[in-house]
Amino acid sequence: MFKLKMFKKKEAPNNNNNTNNNIDNNITENKILTPRNGADPTTTTTTIPSIQTSGEKKLKTKLSKSELTKSDSTTSSLANSPRSEKAELGIRDIPFDLLGKLLALIHGNRILTKEFMSTSLVCRKWRALARLNGNHINLESFFKKVEASKMRVETIENCINYFTYIYQSLEIIDLGKLCINNRIYSKYSIFLIESMDKITKLSLDMSKVTLSEFEVLTSSLKSLKAIKDVSIHCMTHHYCNAMISLFESLPELESLKFTEMTFENSNEDHDQFVQYMKKNNTIQKLSITLLPDNTRFLNSIKTIMNSNRSIKSLLLTQSIKRPSLSSSPSSNNVHNIPSSSSSSSTQSNSNSSSAAAISTSPSQSYSTSSFNSVLQTSYSVSKFNYSHDSLKELNLSNMSMNDTDMLELAENVLQNNKSLKSLDISYNKKVSSGTMEQLLRIMCGNTDMKLETLNISGLSINDQCIGLVGDYIQSNSVLKEIYINDSVEQYWSDGFRNFSNKLTNRPTLKTLYLNRNRIETKCFDDLAHVISNNSSNVRYLGLSGTLNNAQSLHLICNSLGSNTNLVSLDISNCEVCFCPSLTDSLLKNRFLAKLNVNNCKLNQKTLLGMANSNLSILDIGSNNFTSGDTLQEFFESLKSNQSLYVLNLSNTGLKTKECQALSNLLDLNSKILSVDISHNKIKSSDIQCIVKCIQSKNLPPSTKFTLKLNDTKIDLLKISNDLLNNQISVD
Repeated sequence: MFKLKMFKKKEAPNNNNNTNNNIDNNITENKILTPRNGADPTTTTTTIPSIQTSGEKKLKTKLSKSELTKSDSTTSSLANSPRSEKAELGIRDIPFDLLGKLLALIHGNRILTKEFMSTSLVCRKWRALARLNGNHINLESFFKKVEASKMRVETIENCINYFTYIYQSLEIIDLGKLCINNRIYSKYSIFLIESMDKITKLSLDMSKVTLSEFEVLTSSLKSLKAIKDVSIHCMTHHYCNAMISLFESLPELESLKFTEMTFENSNEDHDQFVQYMKKNNTIQKLSITLLPDNTRFLNSIKTIMNSNRSIKSLLLTQSIKRPSLSSSPSSNNVHNIPSSSSSSSTQSNSNSSSAAAISTSPSQSYSTSSFNSVLQTSYSVSKFNYSHDSLKELNLSNMSMNDTDMLELAENVLQNNKSLKSLDISYNKKVSSGTMEQLLRIMCGNTDMKLETLNISGLSINDQCIGLVGDYIQSNSVLKEIYINDSVEQYWSDGFRNFSNKLTNRPTLKTLYLNRNRIETKCFDDLAHVISNNSSNVRYLGLSGTLNNAQSLHLICNSLGSNTNLVSLDISNCEVCFCPSLTDSLLKNRFLAKLNVNNCKLNQKTLLGMANSNLSILDIGSNNFTSGDTLQEFFESLKSNQSLYVLNLSNTGLKTKECQALSNLLDLNSKILSVDISHNKIKSSDIQCIVKCIQSKNLPPSTKFTLKLNDTKIDLLKISNDLLNNQISVD
């Protein structure tokens, strides 16, 4: 273990070629320290003290951005770069404020990451820029590295002091179990928190956190008056009192996000949270992702909304497990919803006719009778009873809303609202098609509500409903995105024709997803006509599992030949097999950049036809190519392809001979920078061969190659030496 030395007064060495990413080594390099007040970096002296005791004064250092943010073209940002003069010319004249934004795209200003350290070590000015712009620290990740490397206490203290001295722009901090439960790490966390005077965003992972230890940390968090954004993972009733006490101490809190939240059967804590949210007037964005079987929270949200007019964005949904199809382990476009028998059971009693029935799960291990009695007396009469004229974003996905809930929403919110920009009411399976017709008619009647995003997936959308969606598209001139996946009704016919024709002359509509719907074949004529004559500006089209026969597939694929607007098309889970119209259109179309044909039963001719296309991203995963030399011929054809840079080969039957052909492809084709070979039965030696070919590509320093190996059942330790190259990212 490298022993950290304290910073001493001596000349900073002028060595700019060090690209070591090890935290301890980076901390000990005096050249990382940037001089203040424009002093000569070769004569600046700096001393970092150890963590102060109660009687010692904390170190406070102020930096000036005047020298770095000015747009003086005579100042070279690569003054000390080892690159050649010719390589410097392209970036020399960029102002430092703009350069800081460009570098943030690489490392997100997250200190301690490999990307951040590698970038900041390019030259002295970039280190200074990193010092000023590094604003995000993940303390939980740091302490995990501390434990993994068995770092000494002295080294940890020096690291914490280093962070507080060098990165004085830290605004975002991530805390978790190690930061809270471990007394030693908690002390360091508290010191760092108290040294950062302008934290604006706080992220807490409460998984397996001890309440008593969290209360100790809370006292320090309450002093951070500048916090505007708080995210909490695994929020339960155990932490409710401490959390609300923390929230009440933050006068500028604007955004509150909970993931995997549950109050179980705690009546008092649930009521306390609702009362806090009713009274709060600073929170503008509330996002809650509940664990399954927490649909009773819907009524509480109604109560909050009816009392709190400051909320502009409300997202309430339940977490959904999305297991992959057995035939398509890499596919992630199947949206599986818990069955109604396991998700909710409506309580029938004297209040069953109230505005919104309360749903509970019969599979829950605890008793809910007492909890429901409290809810029904306190909240069951709550409704969406005003227009929420300040609300801009509303997400009530998978909340087991019934017909009454949906009609309340339509009549009291959507009918008169003028501010809403995004609406997501997807996967509420209890809502009937008749109710959806009423809701869509009300939306068509409110021409003042200019939605930009609409998600009505997983609802009872019948043929009449899809026609009404077309009418709404025609009446809304600013609509940008529509999601209508997984309709549970019968085949769409004439209503879909109306929908397709209304897509014309809608310049703002760019995204349309119609995955896993059943449409009569004859009705694809209208959609194909809209695509072929470019009368629609849709750029992202999803038809996964929707093209249910060869004729519908031919109509859509043939329309691509003359289309100049589409850049992404998803026809996965459709039986493409041999489709000459697809390969012919791909040769003609120079604008389509991404194609997803995952699990389409592709044959050899169709696959080879794609090799000569102008695609940038191609997903052929979950197609069985185990027979013959199909993949080898495909890789051979790709050697001359100069457009493709992302290729998905997951679950395609790759074996040793195919891996060798892939290695030869990567060796000769310098454009491909990402390959997914997950879910294939390949050996460690095959991966080694691929990695060595990637290493021989001589990629530019700022370029990374991504290799995905999920579920390949290989021992990464055997090829660890081959993966030391920082330009190869393995998932």
